Parts: sequence; C-alpha cells; structure tokens
Amino acid sequence: TYPKVLTVIGEGYFNDIASFFCRHHIPKQGVLDIWGDEFPPYLEVHPISRTFPFLSELAHFEWRKSQIFLLPEQSTLELGFLKELSSRGWEDWRATVTATAFLFQSTYDFKYILDAIDQQISLVHLPQDFKKKTYLLGVRQEDCIQTYWLDQNMFHFLRFLQQGGSVLEAYQHIPTLDLPQALVFLFSHKLFTHIQEA
Repeated sequence: TYPKVLTVIGEGYFNDIASFFCRHHIPKQGVLDIWGDEFPPYLEVHPISRTFPFLSELAHFEWRKSQIFLLPEQSTLELGFLKELSSRGWEDWRATVTATAFLFQSTYDFKYILDAIDQQISLVHLPQDFKKKTYLLGVRQEDCIQTYWLDQNMFHFLRFLQQGGSVLEAYQHIPTLDLPQALVFLFSHKLFTHIQEA
C-alpha cells in the first residue's frame, strides 16, 4: 500500500515504523484491504515527519490509490455525450463523477516529490520553494492510475461537481474557469457516469 513511503525513508526504518503501527492499531474489521487507513495520520505525529514533513500527505495519496483499486469498473460517458448535451441546449445539469477517480491536494510541491522518488533523488534536503499548493486528479483506467496535474480552478470545479453541485453553480463560484475547456477535459478522460438536468 505504501511503496513510495518505503522508498523515501528506507526499508529498515519503514519496517520498524510499520511494525509498531501494526501492534498498536489492530484491524477493526475482517477485511484486511481496508486496514491501514490510520497510517497517514500516524506518520503526521511520528518524529520522522521532522525529516520528511510531506510524508503523511504522501501516505494519504498512496492510501487513496489503493482504495480506488478495490472498486469495480464503472461505465462512463464518452466525449460525444458533451456534444449531445450542447445540442439539447441544456443550460444546467449535474454530473455523477466516477468513483474510480479521486482528487488530491498537497501543501507541498507534490510533483517534485513524485518525480524525485521515481528518479531516486534523496528528499532529505528540500528546495526552498518546496512548500506550495499542488492539485492533482487520479483516475483508474484499465487497472492503472493515471495522474493529472490540475490548476486551482479546475480542482475546485471538479470537487464541486463531486459534492453534487450543478455545473452552473460551480461556474458561478469559479467565474474565471474556462468552462468549455474544463468540460472537454472531464469528458475526454471519462470522469462522468451519469448526467441529469439540475
């Protein structure tokens, strides 16, 4: 579940931390796939966070990815459906976002973190501009998690839709959003399972 956390701190240290966690956080259900959700907040208060302040967020990200893999495949709407919506002249509608997608927000340069891990660059010494908000979308497609980096507008737009808001309501809250471009992105990446008039 946490291979990137292991890579950052090393296998020996990771095993020590994980062993202690397992002894003090006994599973509350009989499904081991959902055991370990308390590990990210555990890391947040662990002394290791002084060396790697982003570690808890990295663990949260990996946990979200692992849970997405447990969900069944969902039928999603193609880009052509957006053209159909436009032809109907609908001014407002709500979208059901596929459960196999998740939004993630970090207080750190999360792209730098993931790239450094992939390139086996040490994260002990971080650049000065390391602390900045980053936003991403994770989507499971064909048994693989695709990661897309979002700007703040796009992140909040999609989150608003996830929470049941209509497209018009979301746009009113984020008037600087390029709505046509945002909708083409969302439909082309098959993020919606159902559309209904608001």
